[in-house]
Amino acid sequence: MSGTEELTEATNEPLEPPPSAKAQSELKIAAKTELHNVTQHNGIAIEISPEQITVTMPKNETDIQFIRTFKYVRWNSNNFCWVIPNYGKNIDLLKNYFGTSHYHFFEVY
Repeated sequence: MSGTEELTEATNEPLEPPPSAKAQSELKIAAKTELHNVTQHNGIAIEISPEQITVTMPKNETDIQFIRTFKYVRWNSNNFCWVIPNYGKNIDLLKNYFGTSHYHFFEVY
């Protein structure tokens, strides 16, 4: 260890640098891959970011009618998912509608 490395006070181990943009990008790619895998197995995946909620689900007319009740909802034909603005009680409405065992949430911030 060189004399220029900073050490944590509690463990006297070198401080870890903050994650780089590349590392953050790799984490998002891993989350997307996991989201795809969960969607294939469970059917419904909900990804939450500060600006929007992305819902990936199998085609079901009843579920689609519910999703269309959200203001400013749109279908993303590139990723085959619904995009809902993340404001108000939209997350709570989704949780209540889909119940606790039928979906998987991912929070991406």
